[in-house]
Amino acid sequence: MREKQEDAAEVAAAVITYCFCSGGMLVINKIAVSHTPSPALVTLCQFASCTVLVYGGKLTGLLRTDDFEWRKVKYFLIYVLSFSIGTWTNIKVLQDANVETVIVFRSCTPLAVSDHEIARDRTRSHEITRDRPRSHEIARAGLHL
Repeated sequence: MREKQEDAAEVAAAVITYCFCSGGMLVINKIAVSHTPSPALVTLCQFASCTVLVYGGKLTGLLRTDDFEWRKVKYFLIYVLSFSIGTWTNIKVLQDANVETVIVFRSCTPLAVSDHEIARDRTRSHEITRDRPRSHEIARAGLHL
């Protein structure tokens, strides 16, 4: 029982930390894109600094990472491309919208995904687990709070 409470506290701490980091990065990105005419430049700088940080951590022994092997990397190219487009799009939206609007739309993403999953499950079979519709309703209720 105690182990479950510790796990729940660890998950809660991770979620809260993620929220602060995500919100903080939105504000920093808004400031950066307000002073830079190109969202692509902001995105490129972020990717470059992350690459240097990770590679530097590997060289100094602070991080353990796999070596770059094309046979492994090629399977992730579509993910990398999608992530890059999503990041650039996010920065582009921040250029024209305020941070609050971006947060609201990001918060709707899990609802859109759950709508898609429910629709997909209904087309695949008529049996939907009892937990999914309830969790979907809970997420929708949370949106209205």
